[in-house]
Amino acid sequence: MPEKPQTPDHEEWTQKEFLYDLGKRIHDLRKGAGMTQQELADRIGVSFQCISYAERGEREPKSTNLLKIANVLHVSTDYLLTGKLSVGDYVVISDKIKKVKLDHLQIMVKLIDRLAEK
Repeated sequence: MPEKPQTPDHEEWTQKEFLYDLGKRIHDLRKGAGMTQQELADRIGVSFQCISYAERGEREPKSTNLLKIANVLHVSTDYLLTGKLSVGDYVVISDKIKKVKLDHLQIMVKLIDRLAEK
């Protein structure tokens, strides 16, 4: 990952910072899913270079590709764009938690508590 640009008081750098943050989220989610750039590219129907440019913050993905990336990585476009969970994200998480066995739920709660401490 390239170094995050500093944000002077003009719009050009704000755009660079936005693209860097978006790219970092895509990169981190893709890696967390155990996917290569090529695998993600194949799943959404673009070249791996498109993924590489996006992850490095060099190019903004097309909105249709952003939606496909979000779907493949199981997050909302809101999260990709802002780094914040939306109400829809919480609903999806809640629905998945309802399907977890009680003993696994207790493990999840402990894990979440530990992650929240960091």
